[in-house]
Amino acid sequence: MRVVRALLIAVGFATRVPVSVGAVAPEELAEGLAALPIVGFVIGVLSYGLCALVAPTFGDTLAALATVSFSALISGGLHLDGLADWFDALGGGRGDRQRMLEIMRDSRIGAHGASALILVLLAKVAALAELSGSQRLLALCAAPAAARLTAVWLLYSLPAARQDGLGRGMGARLERKHAWTASAGFVLATFWLGPALIWPSIAATLTAVALGWQANKRLGGVTGDVCGAGIELSELAFLLACRAQAA
Repeated sequence: MRVVRALLIAVGFATRVPVSVGAVAPEELAEGLAALPIVGFVIGVLSYGLCALVAPTFGDTLAALATVSFSALISGGLHLDGLADWFDALGGGRGDRQRMLEIMRDSRIGAHGASALILVLLAKVAALAELSGSQRLLALCAAPAAARLTAVWLLYSLPAARQDGLGRGMGARLERKHAWTASAGFVLATFWLGPALIWPSIAATLTAVALGWQANKRLGGVTGDVCGAGIELSELAFLLACRAQAA
């Protein structure tokens, strides 16, 4: 029952799927975070099913557009919002930590954030449109899981940039056991994809490491927006690595 509750908490937190879990204790939130890669894998499997339905009739490009749109819709655009906020902060913060944090709190989107959103979404569609067969299966099923795993490790390994906010609330009780549980969940969900998983996973990890280093340098830690940006950028890196393998 505890595992099921952790999964439900993860679904309620990371998607727009309506679930009822009642009050969530900090320790339970940490367990829910550990289940994020499994939720990502389920999203990936659903995306692959959608792609398989759309591609024969409408072609690979529209199928790729449908799957990218589905991923954004089911997550409520939460990670895309983080991506936009992070790039707005980078572009408008001028290296000032406090100004960057203020920009990331602003609900409005600026030119830097809008540009990042457009480029990342176009790159995802372009990469997926070029994949077929086993590489498409690998990309769609594993990329969302790998991206969410990197977010768990960012929260665990770096301090919160603010004393309040979503980043601190999520990472406050996150321990090593939760990060390793998330890693084990990712491996169990995706091991059947075989060695082809290795290089895309490394690409996603290195992207998250680079983002974490930048966030720690500029902000002194991570925020919820940084984690959202990490998910989007790591997923893109995974997809691009899959495309490179298929070439």
